[in-house]
Amino acid sequence: MTDDPFRPPEAELRTSGGKPLYSVNGILIATFCGSLAAGILLVYLNYVNLGYNKLAKLTLRWGVAGYMLIIALSTLVPAEPAYLGLIMILQLGLAGFAAQVLQGAAINYHREHRGTIHSPVRAAGLGFLTGIVLFFVSVFLVVVLLSVTGTPTT
Repeated sequence: MTDDPFRPPEAELRTSGGKPLYSVNGILIATFCGSLAAGILLVYLNYVNLGYNKLAKLTLRWGVAGYMLIIALSTLVPAEPAYLGLIMILQLGLAGFAAQVLQGAAINYHREHRGTIHSPVRAAGLGFLTGIVLFFVSVFLVVVLLSVTGTPTT
């Protein structure tokens, strides 16, 4: 028995009842295409499809906190390709570790019991969409911040 609040006990593993899941590789692809936020979204969606709503909410809560930490860390490093590459590797490592540790057994159980898996192309598409949404949200927040502080935008 595991005491990890993010993983269901092995005895409680189940399939998603016909709903496809995202594989660990799909979660990594989405993270590469759209940042750690995309990986968090896919882990969340897997938990929802498996019926683990409490774990889904917990993952979303801690995932957003982790993503904000990554954003804060990225503002502290110089904007050079080597450092930005390290931030991306950190995000991929976190997403891969989280997906494998938190959902690896559930995904394998789902697959072994003839459950379907979403294609990597779908995972990449959700990754890109997540990245685009995050870009527009950040632009909106910058514009709002500049208008509130009275700093000229030109």
